Amino acid sequence: MRNRWGRWHGYMDELEEAMRLAGQHLEEVERLVAAEYERGEWRGAKRDSADEEIVRRALDIPFLRDLIRIANRVESLDALEDEGFIGRRWKAEEEGLDQPSSERFSTASIEAAELEEEATPPARIVAAERALGDRTRSLVVVLDHLINARNVSAILRSVECLGLQELHVIDPSGKPELEQTLTTRAERFLDLHWHRDPERAFDALRKRGYRILAAHLADGSQPVDTVPLEGPTAIVFGSEQTGVSADTLERVDGLFHLPNSGFTAYINVSVAAALSVYALDRRMREAGLREPLSEVDKQSLRPTWFSLLARGKPEKEAEYLAWAERFNSE
Repeated sequence: MRNRWGRWHGYMDELEEAMRLAGQHLEEVERLVAAEYERGEWRGAKRDSADEEIVRRALDIPFLRDLIRIANRVESLDALEDEGFIGRRWKAEEEGLDQPSSERFSTASIEAAELEEEATPPARIVAAERALGDRTRSLVVVLDHLINARNVSAILRSVECLGLQELHVIDPSGKPELEQTLTTRAERFLDLHWHRDPERAFDALRKRGYRILAAHLADGSQPVDTVPLEGPTAIVFGSEQTGVSADTLERVDGLFHLPNSGFTAYINVSVAAALSVYALDRRMREAGLREPLSEVDKQSLRPTWFSLLARGKPEKEAEYLAWAERFNSE
């Protein structure tokens, strides 16, 4: 679908971003103007006619006029809510972890090569070992009802790049389609957890010892640089349109936000996620709260990772698997 509809989705995504920024600006201006002219104090006809007059004047603006006319032709606006979903719908009772990255490779198809005693690891294997040494499950990201599959893909890439091993996605519609032009296939090196129900998702994280923080600006929300960190932490990012869902807010342990000093308060969720992960990851390192992967975890991941790095070349795969065996036996 991406190949045939790529330009359609690209157009919609960029236009949606522009509408969000314009909508945010209009909301801020209306709030200021309403305060200046004391709209809250209006009574009678003046109060009752205000909204209709705003719509009438919006009809004089070409883009808004066209949207209003289209909306009038739609029988139910609720019917449009799921039209933008890009992905595979849930099957009955389906939910949970994709096949873990440590189980995506079977050594039955290829035998490891023999390595000379003084052999030097190839550059790709050195890079993989460096990545394994810096991987963690102490910090995980949870995406709560994100609408745009492109944002899911962009966040996935940032999560992998910044050294996290898990990503959790909550979506009642199904499993969003990942766009490999954005992920650069980073999903191959991650454990992806798909959830259709937030309650079950957060219960599972809590059983594993995670404290859950949501990115949400409200009373009690603390800057990302000062929000308390106590151990394994899951950070939640909500829908581009409405933010973290009400159901999720009832289940989190705390709120945080990215302080903003500019005129534009809205930050794209994929950018906000990357900035937040970077800031919290650094704080956890400094506080000694960021635990590396266990040796058992590393031993499970090596065969898959090293096999992927061979890019389908049997001789390289045999060599890289031999390095996996050597590292696992040390």
